[in-house]
Amino acid sequence: MKILHIGKYYPPFHGGMEAFLHELAQAQADYGMDVHVLAHNHSNRASETSHVGKVDVIRAGSLGTVFFTPVSPTFRSHLKKQLTDFRPDILHLHLPNPSAFWVMTLAEARSVPWVIHWHADVVSSQIDWRVKTAYRFYRPMEQALLKRCRRVIVTSPPYLESSRPLAGWKSKCHVIPLGMSSSPQAPPDAVRGFQNADGLKVLAVGRLTYYKGFEYLIGAAELVDKIQILLVGDGEKRKELQQLIQTRRLEEKVHLAGKLSDEQLVQLFNDCDCLCLPSIERTEAFGMVILEAARAGKPAVVTDVPGSGMSWVVENNKTGIVVPCANAKELAKALQHLSRQKSVCSEMGIHARKRFDTMFRIEAIEKQVSDLYSDILL
Repeated sequence: MKILHIGKYYPPFHGGMEAFLHELAQAQADYGMDVHVLAHNHSNRASETSHVGKVDVIRAGSLGTVFFTPVSPTFRSHLKKQLTDFRPDILHLHLPNPSAFWVMTLAEARSVPWVIHWHADVVSSQIDWRVKTAYRFYRPMEQALLKRCRRVIVTSPPYLESSRPLAGWKSKCHVIPLGMSSSPQAPPDAVRGFQNADGLKVLAVGRLTYYKGFEYLIGAAELVDKIQILLVGDGEKRKELQQLIQTRRLEEKVHLAGKLSDEQLVQLFNDCDCLCLPSIERTEAFGMVILEAARAGKPAVVTDVPGSGMSWVVENNKTGIVVPCANAKELAKALQHLSRQKSVCSEMGIHARKRFDTMFRIEAIEKQVSDLYSDILL
């Protein structure tokens, strides 16, 4: 079977959607499928083709981004070439990604079944007006794509139930969670991370952007007696968060580590006591970093964002703790509890790993996706 994935970016670009696309494509190739990925080049304007493991990856040159969207004049021509030369059996479209709309303009694409992987709604954000404005133009094309596709994969039951764009298409929707391999790459010998053994070691990972809620985690640090927070990632809110840390004199408790390699992150997940994902909007649809923590046997403290899958991935008081969103005091209460009850923290980590092995290993996810393909092609 030949599969062409249409993605926004592809690793080494860091992002949950990109990490999962990589995991799924590699697993499909391992099981004998012929897999190509077409995405945007996140690092320069030139187009590049490479072999990543057993997967052919085509990165269309990009001129930059507008409203979080890559601008690639050559994306359509690359898509047409893949359709005529590679001749896929399935087009697997990972949304949100406006470049996926090009499939509606090509006769070659319309002759192939489409599967949409619905990673997240384009949320009509009350926090960032740019997203709300852009969605007015995006929605008509999104709905046209949903009308034409054969199946829609949604990552959790809560997200499906709360998604307004999918409300009219539930008969096409199938819940298949995200997943990842059970054996990450071995970490390097050393990485600058948690400097002292004293206190709860909390890892937070993600783009420093408007919906992640890291300011509430910093606020929580002020209320916890002994805690070390390492925040990994970069983004437009870095200066604002650094200033908040300095203003509250939390330099000894909170450190912004910037971008780190995947191998360095593996070591930090092994070294931390828990993960914290304090997001405040449904743009955080699932939380791949929760799976990374669970794989390492670590619990997660997450927020109960209505409609997000975070509080479904984490079983409250069993594989982690779910707290109200945008609430530094409740975050602090949960982290203080784990700090004072390290045995509880460890026990939750054991349960998190068991849940990972049961529900989120990429081999099981690949099988569910493969069965969906077979059902379409019958």
